[in-house]
Amino acid sequence: LFWNPAGVAQSPENSATFSHSSWLVGLNHEFAGAVYHLTKDDAVGLSVISLTSDDMPVTTETNPTGTGEYFTFSDIGIAATYARKLTEQFSAGVSVRYVQETLAGVSIRGFTVDLGTYYWMGLGTSRFSVV
Repeated sequence: LFWNPAGVAQSPENSATFSHSSWLVGLNHEFAGAVYHLTKDDAVGLSVISLTSDDMPVTTETNPTGTGEYFTFSDIGIAATYARKLTEQFSAGVSVRYVQETLAGVSIRGFTVDLGTYYWMGLGTSRFSVV
C-alpha cells in the first residue's frame, strides 16, 4: 500500500499496519493501511497517509525573526487499492488516491492514480518492481 499497489496481492494474509513518526521542526507523519484478500489471487486495500506541521512563524526579509503571525502545513492522501496475482511470481495493481494539501489556509485537492507491477525473480529474496 505504501509504495507499490501490486505488492498487496503478494501479501500472504489479511493485514493492517499503522505508523507515526515525529520529524524535525514539528513535522508529524502518519500512515494507516489495511489489506483484505477477496480470493487467493485478488486483494483490496485502503490507506490514509498524512503529513502535518506545528505552528511555524511567518518570517520576511524585514522581519527575519518573525512577524508575530504563524502558519501551518498539512497534506493528506486517502487511497483505495486493487491488486491481482497473475501468476505465482507476477502481480499488478492500481491505487486511486484523493489528495489535499493546505499551506497557510490555502488548499488544493485532486486525485492521483498509481500503477504498479511486482515480479518475484526466484533468486533468494530478489524482486523487481515498476511503479
